[in-house]
Amino acid sequence: DHVIAANDVKSENFKIITLWNAFHIVVAYELLQVNDKLRIIYYGCSVDGFFDLLIFKKTPEKEWHRHMIQFPSMWKNVVSRPISSYMSRDAEIVFVLNLYSGALCLCYDVNTKMRRELGIKQLPEKTNIKGIYSYIERLVM
Repeated sequence: DHVIAANDVKSENFKIITLWNAFHIVVAYELLQVNDKLRIIYYGCSVDGFFDLLIFKKTPEKEWHRHMIQFPSMWKNVVSRPISSYMSRDAEIVFVLNLYSGALCLCYDVNTKMRRELGIKQLPEKTNIKGIYSYIERLVM
């Protein structure tokens, strides 16, 4: 079984959250917290330009709800998997895909389920992005 150990630092309490049985490739997921909900982006089952966003509902049943996110058409047939690298306070997930010619970025709004593409200015050629970190509340591009 695969589980998440949730830790409350102040109270020093742990909770165990059981994951569904679909985890085939353990390294193909990423944990995110958006709008006070735990979300998992699971890249292991990406099919036909989609990947899974699973949302944990804090109900007595402790259910996972699946939502599929579609890649932009230019990302199809690309071997590399995206790296979700930033969560904004506006509930946007920024995905980065490293290619030989540069990097592609996609912003996905979990509230509206809309996506938009971002350009990275002044990025040197053949540069791999490992993640985007912003110490301010909003990511400005």
